[in-house]
Amino acid sequence: MTISRFSNWKDYYLKFNQFDYLNDCLSQTRELFEPSSNFLKSIDEISKKHGICLLFLDSSKTKLQLFHHSTTIGGSWDNPNKKFITFVDFDFNANPVLVVSKLIKEVKMKSHSYHEFVLCCDSTDDFNQLRNPNEYFHFKNIVPLPTILVKTFLELPSTEPDQVAIAFYKTIFNLGKYRKSRRCCSFS
Repeated sequence: MTISRFSNWKDYYLKFNQFDYLNDCLSQTRELFEPSSNFLKSIDEISKKHGICLLFLDSSKTKLQLFHHSTTIGGSWDNPNKKFITFVDFDFNANPVLVVSKLIKEVKMKSHSYHEFVLCCDSTDDFNQLRNPNEYFHFKNIVPLPTILVKTFLELPSTEPDQVAIAFYKTIFNLGKYRKSRRCCSFS
């Protein structure tokens, strides 16, 4: 299947299963974005692996954006500073955008446990009622996503952070149940 068969990048990511192998490479991808990692070097590595999308939480912590086909440019004798270039829009006529590297920050805060999220992931009201987080989260405000979560994000009617979080936890929870059932079936 060629890219010309799709009407836009969204269809390409949703209907083309070429990137599904990335779901099994998350630990390697995640290591590239550890808090101590050099962000632009990580983007250099990501650009070699087509299909990896990055979820970005802006400085206001209210808007999520999904980047695709990210790369760096520069780093030559004429231009020693590298720049992070990506696509945000999922139309085929999308233009590349320059992301200011200063906007990529470490995030160190408390979060809720996976179990707490699972208990309230059926309702936005329950999710918004979560109090007293006790798990530490230390990462960056940009994270690589496995293909299954990219597809989940692209199918959402709203990309409000709470809606995205609920949808991601449902997807992860259902994936875990699916993988357990496959293991059980393969042994019987």
